[in-house]
Amino acid sequence: MLGWAQRRKLAVFLVLFVLVVAASAFFVFKILKPSAHPPPEGKNLSVLWTRFFEVRDGFVDAAALVENPNNFKVERLVYSFKIYDKNNILIAIKEGETFAGPWEKFVIFEPNIGVTERVPGRIVMDVKNAVFVEDFSYFSPKIDVLSTEKFLDDFSPRILLNIKNRNDKSLENTQSTIVVYGENKNAIAISRTKIPFLGIDEEKSLVFTWPKAVNGAFSIEVFFR
Repeated sequence: MLGWAQRRKLAVFLVLFVLVVAASAFFVFKILKPSAHPPPEGKNLSVLWTRFFEVRDGFVDAAALVENPNNFKVERLVYSFKIYDKNNILIAIKEGETFAGPWEKFVIFEPNIGVTERVPGRIVMDVKNAVFVEDFSYFSPKIDVLSTEKFLDDFSPRILLNIKNRNDKSLENTQSTIVVYGENKNAIAISRTKIPFLGIDEEKSLVFTWPKAVNGAFSIEVFFR
């Protein structure tokens, strides 16, 4: 027959044993168990157009208008711009990463890509490795463009925008990208500026500039993200 001290040791042992078994079961069934909600599989993002813009000798800006046709967020997206000369020889590659909100149409913009002394002839954009997530907290900033002034034929080409924050919270580090289209709806110029802070109902003036005159402008489109 066990004494009091032995019974006490046995009880402590049994309690520890039960705790170890319970912790192991939690690890197996909660940690190692596959998620009940696997990452969603979405449709491929649509590249609506891709362009390069000569900014000065030996350098071009590259841009693409992309649309996410899914009702969930793209947490991570890998892209690359490939620029070829008129003989179809690859002369420059620019790679990067970005994201996309549900149903978002946005611009991917890479400025000042060096092409050395080669003459660019065409550009191709590849989009791959999209990681989709269900993120219901994501929102696209609601910013109104109140007025626009264009000085594209001036010696210092620029567009001035007056904007207003229509969100119910302040915005920080918002990207603003403007695309200038010709009469045939082809993009002929692009520029980007960052808005460090925009308070609730705050109005602010934005300036977009170019190194040389932009001829043949017909319309503009502005993207905020």
